[in-house]
Amino acid sequence: IVSGLMSKIRADRKGSVAIAIPGTLGTLYILVAAGFDETALVLALGHSAFRMVQLLRVHNLLLDRHNQRAALHNSSARQNIKWWMEPAVVPERLYRLGWALNRMLTEDFDQPHILHK
Repeated sequence: IVSGLMSKIRADRKGSVAIAIPGTLGTLYILVAAGFDETALVLALGHSAFRMVQLLRVHNLLLDRHNQRAALHNSSARQNIKWWMEPAVVPERLYRLGWALNRMLTEDFDQPHILHK
């Protein structure tokens, strides 16, 4: 139940798939323990096929969305679609500040840094 709920709130698709898999495998273990071996086998095969297709489509999600929007709109709208695919430009000062804050908040102070040995 927890992994099913967590897979719905993950920001990225790969994390969502990675969290949903243990939940399904737990369900399969419960079915085997309850004595429904054939049902668990059928569900395991279906689960593996579904997750394999899902993992293969993760990388093409942006391209599929771009092609779908381009197909639904006219040719003038196709040129305006690219704005959401381009990366946002972050000023260098803001990037360095974010990097320094991340480093400061996640650094383990008990262990020396690997480059300082």
